[in-house]
Amino acid sequence: MDTKWRRFSRHRATKIGCFLLFIISIALCVESVLLVGFSSGMKYGLEPILCKEYVNSDVQMTKILDDMAGVRNKVYYQERETNQQYQGFLKENALEDSEENFRYFIEVYLHGNYFLEETEEVAFNYLATYLINGKEKTIGNITEEEFSTLANSGLTYSYTGGTLSSNRKGVPTPTLDTPEFEGAPEFISMKIVYPQDMLTENQKLWNAERTRQLGASWCLLTCGVIMLFSLIFLLAVTGKKVGEEKAQICFFDRLWTEVILLLGTGAVILDGTIIYAQYQEFSYMQYYYGDVNASNSMLLMAILAGTGIAAVTAVVLLCLLSLARKLKVHIFWRSSVIGKFCRWVWRGCKYLKRSFSGLFNGERWKDYKFQRSLFVRQLVFVLGEILLWFITAMLMGEAMYGWGAGDVAFFFLFLCMFLALLLLAWYANGYARANEEVGMLCRQIDDMADGRLEGRLILDEKALLKDTAEHLNDIQGGIQKNIESQIKSERTKIELITNVSHDLKTPLTSIISYIDLLQKEELNDEARDYVNILAQKSDRLKNMVADVFDLAKTTSGEAKVVKEQLEVRKLLEQTMGDMEDKIEQSNRTFRVFLLDEPVYIEGDGQKLYRVFQNLIDNALKYSMEGTRIFIQMTRTPDEVTVSVKNTAAYEMEFTEEEILERFSRGDKSRTTEGNGLGLSIAKSFAEVCGGAFDIKIDGDQFKAMVTFPVVEKLPDPAESENEPPEESI
Repeated sequence: MDTKWRRFSRHRATKIGCFLLFIISIALCVESVLLVGFSSGMKYGLEPILCKEYVNSDVQMTKILDDMAGVRNKVYYQERETNQQYQGFLKENALEDSEENFRYFIEVYLHGNYFLEETEEVAFNYLATYLINGKEKTIGNITEEEFSTLANSGLTYSYTGGTLSSNRKGVPTPTLDTPEFEGAPEFISMKIVYPQDMLTENQKLWNAERTRQLGASWCLLTCGVIMLFSLIFLLAVTGKKVGEEKAQICFFDRLWTEVILLLGTGAVILDGTIIYAQYQEFSYMQYYYGDVNASNSMLLMAILAGTGIAAVTAVVLLCLLSLARKLKVHIFWRSSVIGKFCRWVWRGCKYLKRSFSGLFNGERWKDYKFQRSLFVRQLVFVLGEILLWFITAMLMGEAMYGWGAGDVAFFFLFLCMFLALLLLAWYANGYARANEEVGMLCRQIDDMADGRLEGRLILDEKALLKDTAEHLNDIQGGIQKNIESQIKSERTKIELITNVSHDLKTPLTSIISYIDLLQKEELNDEARDYVNILAQKSDRLKNMVADVFDLAKTTSGEAKVVKEQLEVRKLLEQTMGDMEDKIEQSNRTFRVFLLDEPVYIEGDGQKLYRVFQNLIDNALKYSMEGTRIFIQMTRTPDEVTVSVKNTAAYEMEFTEEEILERFSRGDKSRTTEGNGLGLSIAKSFAEVCGGAFDIKIDGDQFKAMVTFPVVEKLPDPAESENEPPEESI
């Protein structure tokens, strides 16, 4: 289950789907908030989500306060001529009595400028009773009897004795402030009644807005959860691919970290600009066209702006995921300009520290004669030069601005400069001599690496690297002795194998002869089976002795090579023709791809025949039954390669070098025929003929390749003799 989920989560289609979900969720969240807010005219706010009844809302409380203030201000307006505070305000500011000045007075002293105009059709009915100069007055837009009738079904609010109350239980009532000042009316009571029809209509609007906002809230919550899940998921799987554990980066991540940060920041600013521009455009549409007329245009603009927000958000998310991949593969700091600059400064500081430490600290060279000598020479040179040039500068200043001692100063000035030059020459000579010794030492090491062990490095007795050169000569002599000992041991081994193989041939030939005689005798079936088995085993032993003998001669360099010009295609066809019976009995299918044009090489025909025979025989022995064996011939301008490829019948737990060792077999159980010499003989014969032999193993595929340089075909003497002579002119 874990593997299936890992494969599904790292699939490219899953990542693209979550990417699209994230940017679409962002666009839906923004557009939902803007559309719902402006569709309600921003007059309700978010209260419809929290409050179910309109009459219990803060919107209704605010309306009550505004309506009560309107009634109060209307009373103040009617009695403004008897209001001493207002009259004093006019005299103090040298103003005339006007509605505009009274509004300003109300705004300053009563902190409100809401009025009931005489021509305004108010949606509520009111009655106000107050005392002014000892007289009781009443104003309103209905009578007391009408008010009582409407109060039976509507919602009433009464302000009496400084307290605001309602005729319905559970309906909240706000606190109404009625500031009192000299000459202001004293309110006995203020009553407002809202008809039930108006309340019902307001409740319908409230329910519609509540439904819209709840839907938008659920949409916002759903999109937010999807957005958060998609973001966390993308951050977790970004850079991960199916079948790979380590995170990887893409071409976009090769940009500098600062470039990606600037690109992401710019995209965020562009997102904010689009949202602000949409907000301003929505406000303009609502102000000039109203809620109903602007809704279609707002929807169209929301679609266009949402598309733009989604596109810009995609850029932001790409930058965020790129930064996450950089953190996963630990290149966030290394791929930044600031990080690179800091690393450069740090390396510079370390270099300066190391330089000054190496200049004045000789502790690390105390055990090394050569390095210690160079260090002392360097230290003497640097300090001496600093001292001499300091004295030179002082003397130069004395000579130019001194008090009559110019000639003496100039003499010492030239003396210091001369000493500085001598010190420089001494340092340069020692440095050049040290470089020469190091160069000779390196050349000797290169000669040893190339196998030239005859020469010895001789340095002067006073040379700094004299002891090192002698140690190197001792190492060189030891290596040469070891090589000579190995060569002698190998020759002894080859001679032993050759002699043993030669000594085995005579008795083995006698055994085979007697077996041939027994096969011609009249024997019963059981005895004949035994003789046949003896014949098979003796033939195998004979082939093994012959292989060992040939390999020993080739390795020792005693093998005779008769080079001639050979056509590769014909040699391959001849080899396969001679092995046709064995190929047909093997239950393997051969796929042979040879070049049509003739390709010529130089080599010993018998030995190359043996090379191809061993390769095909090796493929027949160790390939899986029923599989195909491929023989292919390819050519480059200078070389021709013949390859034999097969599928192994066992697990190949060896390397290319191990399988080419003598008596090494890929079949560890040794259930197949073979002596482990076929490939070794093929390699030796190919190399002694001037070619190259190589092995490649890929899973269960085993491929042997023989490569030879291509030569031009020599003219046939018979053909050249039969050519007609050129005509003389």
